[in-house]
Amino acid sequence: GGGGAGFQDFRFSPDFITTTVFQKQGKSFDIQINNTGSVNLEVSLETVNLTNMAILSQENFVLNVGEKKDLKLYLYSLSEVPPGVYFGKIIIKAGSIQKEIKIVLEVKEREPLFDIKVKVPVEYKVVKAGEDVKVIVDMLNVGLYGNAVDVDLYLSIVNLEKILVYELSREVIAVETN
Repeated sequence: GGGGAGFQDFRFSPDFITTTVFQKQGKSFDIQINNTGSVNLEVSLETVNLTNMAILSQENFVLNVGEKKDLKLYLYSLSEVPPGVYFGKIIIKAGSIQKEIKIVLEVKEREPLFDIKVKVPVEYKVVKAGEDVKVIVDMLNVGLYGNAVDVDLYLSIVNLEKILVYELSREVIAVETN
């Protein structure tokens, strides 16, 4: 008598991935698939509801009996992806078996961060009524370096009692680096 057909089975980890990425950034995750059955498997992976947000290092391969395979999943956010929480999954098919890795991906807006220095040149430290005051405002874009960001600049002058002496209307400046 002939031995019956072998059985198909596989294990994988993790089965749930939850993470946060900022726009224009990404993170990678390790996925391991292990053939725990008694026949070689043709494995395929497919991402669902994560178009333009997920890349798998490999989507189709053969996994021999007892063999383990390490894959990379890269979750990312393009600049045009609106901030929010996205739900998706990776469907793993091997033979007649289908299993899934659930994914929750939160996309956050990258916030502009600035290092600001204000200098008052010596000749403007003391001014009489009616004279001009000149200041040097140095803004360094450290949060979105290399991306021009429109900055609202408000300039006001207060005395030592923090009473507003003069307020200038706002000025909009595009700051790419500084």
